Amino acid sequence: LRFPHYLTDFRSKWESDFPTLPEVCTLEPEGNILRVKDTVDTGSQEAVSSFCVERLEADLVLRDVARWYLVRQVQPELVLPRPSYYFIALFILGSIVRYQPEVILGASSPYSQLGWLLGRLVGLAQRFYPQLMLRWLYGREIYF
Repeated sequence: LRFPHYLTDFRSKWESDFPTLPEVCTLEPEGNILRVKDTVDTGSQEAVSSFCVERLEADLVLRDVARWYLVRQVQPELVLPRPSYYFIALFILGSIVRYQPEVILGASSPYSQLGWLLGRLVGLAQRFYPQLMLRWLYGREIYF
C-alpha cells in the first residue's frame, strides 16, 4: 500500500492514523509504503478483494482500475460511517431550506461559489447516498 510523500509523519504515526492496518501490514524500510504480511491471504483476486473490502474504502464510481482509500483517524471519535456524512449534510441543508429559505436564496444561483458547492453536494449525495445505503444493506459493493 503506497501513501503520498507529503505525509511527512507517516512513518512514525501510521499505526495510530490507520488502526485497521497494523495487524495485517508492516512498514517497508524506506518510503511511505506498507506491505501486507505473509500471514494474510493475497494469493487470489478474491482474497485481495476481500482484504480491500474489509480494510479500505472503495471508490464509489465503477472504474476499469479499482481505487481504494483510507481515512486517517487522527481523532477516531470524530470518524463516522461514510453514509452519515451525506445524511448529516442533507439534513442540515433540508432544515435550512424548510425553516429559513431566505438564507439559501442568495446561494441558489449556480454561478456563486456557494451555489456551485451546494449543487455539487446535492448531485453527489443524490448519486452516492443510495449506493452507500444499499452497500450497507446487502453487505457488498453495489454500483449502478
